[in-house]
Amino acid sequence: MLYFVLYNITIQHNTIGISVKEILKKDYIYNQLREAIRSGTMKSGERLSGETQLAQDFNVSRVTVREALEVLEHEKLIKRVQGKGTFVSENIRGRDACFMEISSNDNNFESPSKYICPGIEKRLNEAGIRLERCSSQFIRNISKGNACSLFRENLVQGIFLLECNFTGREPEIEILKASGLPVIVPHAHNNDRNIVNFAIMQSDNRLAFGDGLRHFASQGHKKVGVIFSSTTIGGMRGFVPYDFKEFLNLNSFDSDDLLIKYAEYSKEAINHAVRELMLGPKSPTAIMCHSDFYAIHVYDALKELNICIPEQVAVMGYCGYPGGQYISPSLSTVDLMYENVGRMAADLMLKSDEWAKAPKSVTMITPHRILIRKSTENKMKYSETPEFCMIESEGFRHEKYKK
Repeated sequence: MLYFVLYNITIQHNTIGISVKEILKKDYIYNQLREAIRSGTMKSGERLSGETQLAQDFNVSRVTVREALEVLEHEKLIKRVQGKGTFVSENIRGRDACFMEISSNDNNFESPSKYICPGIEKRLNEAGIRLERCSSQFIRNISKGNACSLFRENLVQGIFLLECNFTGREPEIEILKASGLPVIVPHAHNNDRNIVNFAIMQSDNRLAFGDGLRHFASQGHKKVGVIFSSTTIGGMRGFVPYDFKEFLNLNSFDSDDLLIKYAEYSKEAINHAVRELMLGPKSPTAIMCHSDFYAIHVYDALKELNICIPEQVAVMGYCGYPGGQYISPSLSTVDLMYENVGRMAADLMLKSDEWAKAPKSVTMITPHRILIRKSTENKMKYSETPEFCMIESEGFRHEKYKK
């Protein structure tokens, strides 16, 4: 049996039936060193042994040690100083440090935060950091001083604020500013940047919603009915009436006002909008919905009219509600990739020392994708359909017409 002591951690091989050879050696070294750092066994500023010594201690090559150290350096757990060695970072979060998610107590399944939070939690779990939760109503009802004391006593290192559509009058905004902690808004709306100076993440709704419509164009659809929200801020998904009609014309759609409807989020209002579309003088061959939740009611309305999806009309949602794949027929959608957004928010928070004190606030545009399912399988046959090529890079996506 082999025992050795590394940074005051006693490591015993082959006592639980798993040899180092059975897992990636790089990951083993990484996990051992990360735990030593996170637990405080290795102190901030402490110098690590050199690569040669570490290779001997772990009975691996220097290349393997170097790979493990690169991961630790990427996560800001260590820093390398040329000519001096490798040191534990000075700003390492202690064992009991955590991040905090502040959101309403609303458990509405339509709320994006319900799907963003699991991504945040999974990524922080991977980094060995706790995520605590607190209601925004609680924060609003305590004083600024008490809130800051709460954060200090619980060793809160940063805040995920799961709110949007700010007015500037929300008490939590001033409280979080006073805390001095890095704050990220993972699902911001277009005007939020003008209200708060926190780091914000937002979808390019205009581009994403346009991508959904352009998919219909690629299938040959000319008459596409669109149902927007009549009550939500930004209800036209980044468009305004005059430039939306221009968008429709540029993409060879019929831009008649009869094909554009506005409805509040209720079964009755959406049913009425669908009936106006389908029973009007210009019944569409496809319907683009404000959200997947609007699309669910669109399904119900079409069923009442005995109109088949997708044989008689194609339907596309917007947002990427996970349940959309289980309805019949499965719903095509513009997926805003909420869980991925949560992971991105956690990664951004883990690097907060790079941007928290910067003079200009961080704004991150999050990616989207088109999920094609059975609800859009029908293709129209026209002699002229728009032709475009796809351009993708770093999570950004746009389409450009060929000359």
